[in-house]
Amino acid sequence: MAASRRWRLAGRWGALVTQGRWVDVPARGTLAAASVSHAVVAEAKTAYLAGHNTWGQLGQGRTSVWGTARIALPDRIVSAAAGLGFTCLATSDALYVSGTNVRGQMGLDQERGSLSFQRLALPAVRSVCAGLDHMLVLAGAQVWACGLHTDRQLGVPSRAPYLATLERVAIPLADGEGVTRLAAQGDTSVALTSRGRVFLWGNTEYGQHLRRDAVDRLDTPTLLPIDEAVCDVQVGGSFLLVLTADGSVYTAGYGATGHAQAPYARLTRLPLPSRAVSLSASLQSPRA
Repeated sequence: MAASRRWRLAGRWGALVTQGRWVDVPARGTLAAASVSHAVVAEAKTAYLAGHNTWGQLGQGRTSVWGTARIALPDRIVSAAAGLGFTCLATSDALYVSGTNVRGQMGLDQERGSLSFQRLALPAVRSVCAGLDHMLVLAGAQVWACGLHTDRQLGVPSRAPYLATLERVAIPLADGEGVTRLAAQGDTSVALTSRGRVFLWGNTEYGQHLRRDAVDRLDTPTLLPIDEAVCDVQVGGSFLLVLTADGSVYTAGYGATGHAQAPYARLTRLPLPSRAVSLSASLQSPRA
């Protein structure tokens, strides 16, 4: 089990306003997630949430401009995701979702949303992540997706603008290969496999697909041409990050290098002062 840790934020947590500084979140946890609208820190069976609550994404049974919440679940939280106006807390056998479902992003079918956490049974849940308006779930050996699909960010053959229930995503894996990590931001999705291969789908207008052509989206999970084995992967709204076994971080797309003339459809090694061990990314910025 992961150790509890102290998390830091810049922005607002309830009445705590950081005024541009990084400060400690007033809650410890083993995992955390954040979006442009709110943040989540989870510890054992409890989640602490703060931020905007205009869609009920804090799960308090009501809406508000902003607020904080403490949510207790019956089982240990193994993963959490925060999208634009919605939250998902995952236990090993269910998803608990609250907030907006107007684009199907919580998998609640025809419901417009929920002001409190609703349970969706799903066996063997390992992780969950969210883009702006879509959600990905890794359960057992399967990848599931729901929500906005206008950039084909769900990776399924449907041409519908959004899908309101979880649909299975077919990733062309080799025999004995499995998905170990999912990541999503904006309208882009990515999967890392046990063989260190990376599959990407959805929006690619900034060159995240590592191709020189002008394709602005990939309709289905597509293997990226990366020579080295990858041990971690993340996406932002306009960039791709990969971490290799030697601790090197590479990026493609726009904005992640810190330079205005960022290269597009090729991987560029970031000159970090020390070896990286993991990656994270928000819609607009990377972290290693």
